[in-house]
This record gives sequence, C-alpha cells and structure tokens, in this order.
Amino acid sequence: MTTLEEKPGTGRELIFPVSRFSVILAFLAFAVMDFFLLGYKFPLLALALFGLGLIALALMLWPGRVCLKLDESGFEIRGPLGKERVRWQDVERFYDHTARGVSLVGMAYREGYVARQRWWKPFAVAANRADRSLPDALYAASREEILAALEQWHARYGGAGGER
Repeated sequence: MTTLEEKPGTGRELIFPVSRFSVILAFLAFAVMDFFLLGYKFPLLALALFGLGLIALALMLWPGRVCLKLDESGFEIRGPLGKERVRWQDVERFYDHTARGVSLVGMAYREGYVARQRWWKPFAVAANRADRSLPDALYAASREEILAALEQWHARYGGAGGER
C-alpha cells in the first residue's frame, strides 16, 4: 500500500511503508529458532535475545520509521537505525535483478558519484552485483510497483530534461 501525499511547501511525495506481515513473520521465525536452539541449554541468553528481538520489532513497526520515501529531489531509504538519502541526479538507472535467489530492485549510481561509504560496501556490491539494492519483501508493495515508481520519478526529476 503506497500513499501519495501533498506536503505544504515541499511538493509531492510517495511513501512505501514497511510490510507489517513480513516483519512480524520474521520476528516469529526468529523467536521460534531462538527458543529451540538456545532455550533448553541457555534460557537466559534465549530470553535476552527474545527481548532484543522485541525491541527490533518495535523499531520496525513504528509508523514512518522504516519506509521508502520518494519526493521531487530524490528518495530516502529509512531503516530502523538510520536513513540514506539519494538525489535523483546521482542515479544512472533502476533495474530488476536477482542476487543469491532473492529478487531485488537494483540501482546503479552515475559515474563519479561516491555514495556514503561504509567498510562493508565493496563486499555488498560484489555480492549483490548492484551499487544499492532494495529487497522486495520488506515493503508493502510488489517489486514491480516499487521499480515502476522509481523509474517514473527518476525519469521525471532525475534527467537533464526532467522537471526540477
């Protein structure tokens, strides 16, 4: 489910919220594995990990905390612990690809653009074969919907002939 909102003074923005079902399902799988693998021999460790899982669940389900937000100047990938902002002009293209059997929306940065580097960035690029990837299972929209919206907004606001 996406929302298209008109923000006073900032123009239009499109928000892809996190899929609550996917997050809750992942938490339940984590909880079951936690108790089966650790619960019998290390009950306090299992309880501590379960507590950390509850905190992570709360962060993931907090409204607006985890989402993909598109606006006229670029897009923002919000995660539970931070966010990454990318301008439309910094992206060469978006594409559909598969890495290790997982369907992703990939993006290639323009030549000369240096993304905010982290120590693991070269490893992630090598593993995913993309400058940046968005998983399809995280958001409450299909991979095709997200890819179509990114391509449409990029064509409109990112190119030399696009609106500004």
